[in-house]
Amino acid sequence: MAMLVLHGPGWLAMKLGLGPVRSRAMRVGTWAAVAVIVLYAAGGLWLAYGDLGFAIAGAIDTAGSSAANVGIIG
Repeated sequence: MAMLVLHGPGWLAMKLGLGPVRSRAMRVGTWAAVAVIVLYAAGGLWLAYGDLGFAIAGAIDTAGSSAANVGIIG
């Protein structure tokens, strides 16, 4: 959502000349950019270290082509 909010002020600041609307758009765009960076980093950390998805719980049997011998924790 923060990326969508970032697009509007960026477009306005690019299209408008100097004035109060452009300065307000740049101020909102700055805060939206900070929010995008923080939320993107937080999402990356959550995916890297969070308890999401499945994990392999046993040894992988490379002799057979079946994954039935591997326990999955989910």
